[in-house]
Amino acid sequence: MLDLRNWLMYQVHGRRLPPRRRKPRRGPLSLPHYRAWIRQQECCVCGRSVGVDPAHIGPHGYWQKAPDTTCVPLCRRHHDELHAIGRVAFEPKYAICFEIIMEGLFTEWSERQSRQSLPGERPDEQRSSALKLKAATAMAGVAKAIASGPLPRENGLV
Repeated sequence: MLDLRNWLMYQVHGRRLPPRRRKPRRGPLSLPHYRAWIRQQECCVCGRSVGVDPAHIGPHGYWQKAPDTTCVPLCRRHHDELHAIGRVAFEPKYAICFEIIMEGLFTEWSERQSRQSLPGERPDEQRSSALKLKAATAMAGVAKAIASGPLPRENGLV
């Protein structure tokens, strides 16, 4: 139909229709390159590097997806478990803090994008940065557990 309108405008008036304005993009920030990079990382719970999915952890509403900047790498098993029990129960169970992981991953990815993978970077340097991130995650989980105080008693039993 649009081609017919263009053709008629050109035949009758001798000029083309102005291009239609596109609607502004709605929805969360989408970064496909970041999600692809997340899939190459190890699961932040068990360390598996095969079958890793980007799990969207950030705030989202009904029928809405969180922005891609809030992805963390989880293997399929832990991704399914996260959806089953929820973030509130998942973080203390594995003593991890998703906020620290998200910040560390996005910072590392941003730095890599800014230097565009220098030719001198070796794979063992990439591995050491992943290990540093995992150690920071474990320390954050320990600090969170200490800050939350003693475990609550159930049924009056110690």
